[in-house]
Amino acid sequence: MDRAVRAFMVVIVAFVLVGPCTAYCADKVSQSAKNNKWIKSLRVAISALESQQAIEIIDAVEKRLVIGKFNPKLKKIEALEKKKIANPIFLVSINKEEKKNPFWKGILFASSVQFIPSMRAIAIDEGVDFSEEGMATMLAREYWVAYCIVKGRHDGDTEWNAYAFLIRCMVSLGGEGYISLIYDEANKLSKEVEANTEGSQKHLLVEPKKYDERLSFVLWEPASDEEALFMQRCFWIHTIFIMIENDAVSGYVGKQKAEFIKSIDHNSNVRRPIGKLPDKDYHRLYLK
Repeated sequence: MDRAVRAFMVVIVAFVLVGPCTAYCADKVSQSAKNNKWIKSLRVAISALESQQAIEIIDAVEKRLVIGKFNPKLKKIEALEKKKIANPIFLVSINKEEKKNPFWKGILFASSVQFIPSMRAIAIDEGVDFSEEGMATMLAREYWVAYCIVKGRHDGDTEWNAYAFLIRCMVSLGGEGYISLIYDEANKLSKEVEANTEGSQKHLLVEPKKYDERLSFVLWEPASDEEALFMQRCFWIHTIFIMIENDAVSGYVGKQKAEFIKSIDHNSNVRRPIGKLPDKDYHRLYLK
């Protein structure tokens, strides 16, 4: 065979064998780089908590964490890392083009970061800008849900506990300024509810329309409207949790928080969800 022909054949074989691997590796590096900023932000927030439980949650999830990529043809997530892990949890970034796929419309509807139990995956909408603090608190909630899946503890308490874990991160990041603001708002809203004489309607609470600019002073500056909405919603939920803690009968605080989270209507008006505050005598329902 002519030397020139042999050289050409070598180049073709190398392209066939190395080409896909090069694309695969580049994709893997790209995905890892995007996701690591979320993970690092969460670890910074968790370290400030000085909580052994929080560290356990982080470690348990990340031991099973595998960077993945959505395959639109197969409609499933494929691993980009060659890790031998039983029942892995995928961390996958969704870009603008991928988000156009009908598959994601229902999943990335309520949040820019979402744990998908059926796929054992934490999906991140990379088309939305978030600050490092926003990344940390958003990811904290999904880590909790993933942790419950890993430990086989996913039940009726998972959702409210996920928000409680997120709130702990917000308190850690906001410090005394945030604590003062949240308790002032809880007391104010509690008085408004008591002053409302419209019977059962007084227990229906609507998330505020406008972002509370005070959150930028006691927490952080949001990087986008979506992050501002997220911060406002978490602040609203935290306010209700405090009201429940102040009024609930001992032993029923968790149940009432779970009922409140369950009552939030995210579908009819995702920009302004409505939640139902449990009645002070709500515990009697559990005694029947």
